Order: sequence, then C-alpha cells, then structure tokens
Amino acid sequence: MIRVENLFVKYGSLCAVSGVSLAIKDGEAFGIIGRNGAGKTTLIEAMEGLRKRTSGKIDINGIDPSDSRKKEELYRMISVQLQSTNYPDKAKVGDLCKLFGAFYNNTIDYRELLKKFGLLEKFNKPVSSLSGGQKQKLSILLALISRPKIVFLDELTTGLDADARHELWKYLKELKSDGVTIILVSHYMDDVEMICDRIGVMSNGQLIHVGTRDELTNASGLARRVTFTCSADILTLITDMPGVVRAECIGDQYTVVACDENFPEKCADYFDNRNILYKDFVVSRPTLEDVFLRLINENNGGDLNG
Repeated sequence: MIRVENLFVKYGSLCAVSGVSLAIKDGEAFGIIGRNGAGKTTLIEAMEGLRKRTSGKIDINGIDPSDSRKKEELYRMISVQLQSTNYPDKAKVGDLCKLFGAFYNNTIDYRELLKKFGLLEKFNKPVSSLSGGQKQKLSILLALISRPKIVFLDELTTGLDADARHELWKYLKELKSDGVTIILVSHYMDDVEMICDRIGVMSNGQLIHVGTRDELTNASGLARRVTFTCSADILTLITDMPGVVRAECIGDQYTVVACDENFPEKCADYFDNRNILYKDFVVSRPTLEDVFLRLINENNGGDLNG
C-alpha cells in the first residue's frame, strides 16, 4: 500500500529525514515513535504530499504524492489528522461535519460518528465551546468521515481522558479489521502498543529499527522489568548490579530494567543476603517505553542508565 525509498527532506543544512526506506502493507497499522525533533511528522507529511521532499521515492497505492495531477485521486484515498489543527471558533460542529462530508462521495454518516465520539449534543455548538479533548475528537472524526483507505494520525490521543482513549482504540481496531491502513505517530507508547502491528523507531531523521513489539524487544536485548518498594536508599547498589540497564527511584518505588532473564531471582537473593527489606516485588516484561529508550540511547551512544 505504501512504499518509501531512500527519502531525504532537508531544510537548508538541516536534514530532517535522512535516507528513510519502509514498506507498509494494505490493512496494516504502523506506528512511528521517536523523540521530539526526530523527523516523525516531517516523514508522514512528505508521505501525505504536504511536505516537499528533497530526494527519494514515495508510492501511495500507485500514486506519487508530489504529482500535482494526482492530488485529487490521492486525497480521495487518504485522510489526515494533523498534529495541530485550528477551526474558526464561531463555526458550528455540525456545519464542519457537513462541509467535510461535502468534499467526498460515500461518506460515513457524521451523526453516527458524532454519537460514537460523544459529540452529538455539540452538533449546534460552536467550536469555541469544546474542551481541548473534544476538539481533538472532532479532528479525528473529520479525518474519518470520508471512509479513507489510508488514515494518517499524528499525536492521536493528546488531551483525551482514559475512557475516550480506550473507546478510540476500540474504534481504530474496528477500522483495521475492515482493511483500513493506519499510520500512527505518537509519544504515547500505549497508543502504539494497543493499535499497531509494527513499529518504526526514528532517531535524528533516520529509521533505526522496524519490527513488531516482540522484535523490537529482542533487538533491545531487554529481558525483565522489576518494580518494588524499599525505604532504604539502594539506587547505587541496584545500578551497579550485573545486567541492569536502567534503574530509577521515585519516593520508595524502585523500577529496574535488566537484560538478564534471571535478574529477578538474582535481585531477590542479593537483597536477602544483605538483609535489605523490600515488598511489592513485581516481575514483568519490559514496556515499549523501556525498549524505546534502550534503542534510542544505543543509537545515540547515550548513558543507558539515564
């Protein structure tokens, strides 16, 4: 469905996207994660035809998004929820839905979407009356009204409460099961983990890793995450233990990420042998955030304990 080959986007001497290549399958949900300034938004804006590329190739279901003759055909196929969108404050929610629906044939009934997103009661209300989370919902709704084959979502759940996020995850999973291709850029790792089949990690304009959640975990070398509570100041002791990649303490709550599968047992023995009192000892697999930080720090040559 989407193919990018050796893409470069430069702003003068700054290379925002550097030699990125990737392929996204029809009906796949693909996540892009990275620190601020990594080039995520620039990459997808080039894919959407909103950002001029310096060199390289982009193919969106047979269409080059830079081909002005194909823009109308492209935008009948894709839809975009931008990182930041502003609507006229006095415009009514219902009027915006009607306007966006008029751009396309075979649209979704916007009243159904308003009901699903909890905005039906705002139909005759101005945009200025919406909360930040409601404006975000409206932005997503308007991106989906055209029944797109491909939807680009940039910072999907910013400003949404927990209930709204879970409802949106459920809806996007339904879209995916209907064959819609989803490209998601997010700083929220649980968004990416809940929705995406594969994930691309960007750093300094480059796509440094692509894979499933399990494949990225394997690439990171991380094996176990341990949390526990302890009133003693043992952060330095923990950090110096073999196999520890990252250790941190907030109050009396410790979190340790290790590359040794047997670390939990070794950790418990270490404490017992030194009469260190601890409780609430929980063992889990590393989170996607743990994996992301490990891969990014390895790529940048940073301090893995930072």
